[in-house]
Amino acid sequence: MFAIGFQVSAATRVGHELGSGNPIAARRAAFTAAALAAIESCALAVVLLSLQRVVPSWFTGRVDKTARSLAGDVTHTFFLLAVYVCGDAISTAFGGAITGAGRQCHSAAVVLVCYFVVALPLAYVVGVRWHFGFMGIISMMVIGTWAQAGGNALIVLRTDFQKESVAATDRVQWRVVSSKDGDGDDCRSGELELGPVEL
Repeated sequence: MFAIGFQVSAATRVGHELGSGNPIAARRAAFTAAALAAIESCALAVVLLSLQRVVPSWFTGRVDKTARSLAGDVTHTFFLLAVYVCGDAISTAFGGAITGAGRQCHSAAVVLVCYFVVALPLAYVVGVRWHFGFMGIISMMVIGTWAQAGGNALIVLRTDFQKESVAATDRVQWRVVSSKDGDGDDCRSGELELGPVEL
């Protein structure tokens, strides 16, 4: 939930700054959101690691040997979970910045490649074919998450914020108005003209 908060904040702030004609501030907001998400997720990862022998038993119980064995198996995944939490938060924050800049199609391509081309095939090979089991599957999915984080970061790094700001400013400063008759119900042949928005 914290990561989603950074995502929404980044999308809002980056979009606002681009629309206001402040590309430098938009770029700063994008990387600030990712940095804050990284700090928050690292703190959460530390909490998870410190509770790795406690949390699983909340769900499995300690009634019998099977439950304790299952809790022990889950405990082994907590290091990978901590690594995943960090990568997911960074990826999500950068994803918000990408949304704010209006480049979602690039982010969608990153998701498809990282998970469906890279992570899932690797998970099958490592977990099933090479018999590493669920730990192998989880490991490869974590790699997919970090690949997505890297891909989203690369998109933000390669984004021309100046160009995006000009495009966003143009969209803000121009609006569709009715024809010169001024009557919205009686436009001549549906003619429209662009006029500046009064801010």
